[in-house]
Amino acid sequence: MLSCKEFVEQLAKIIDNEELTLGQKLNNKLHLFFCHHCKTYLKQAKITVAVAKKLDCEPPTSTQIEQSIAEMKGFSVSQE
Repeated sequence: MLSCKEFVEQLAKIIDNEELTLGQKLNNKLHLFFCHHCKTYLKQAKITVAVAKKLDCEPPTSTQIEQSIAEMKGFSVSQE
């Protein structure tokens, strides 16, 4: 049976409905039958992809990405 790590590595192929061998499909189904964590993760990933496809916006520029990274690096969480 697949490990969770192996399942997640195939997640993009599963979501994009790419060609998987019969063995891979069976292993994925078997893993999802026993692992509710990966089942939930797959469901959330499919929802995220569906929402992202419905968004009608331009992808961020490299400058915007760099600014966001810089802002996140400056963010600190205070612990009490």
